[in-house]
Amino acid sequence: MDIKKNENMFDRFIKILIGIIVLYFAIYYKVNIWLMLVVLFGSLWFIITGLIGYCPLYNLLGINTAKK
Repeated sequence: MDIKKNENMFDRFIKILIGIIVLYFAIYYKVNIWLMLVVLFGSLWFIITGLIGYCPLYNLLGINTAKK
């Protein structure tokens, strides 16, 4: 199964950066456990989709920022 990338390099960079920053502040300010789990999931989603260059939500919404 070949997954086609649907994010350009700028999108990928911004998603990874946002994921790392949000994760850092959640750990630094020690939010409660339930909020931490939500933030952890969201941050990891941003980081992983940024690293692989494919976002299922983009695919669902029909967005493709990758060069054609």
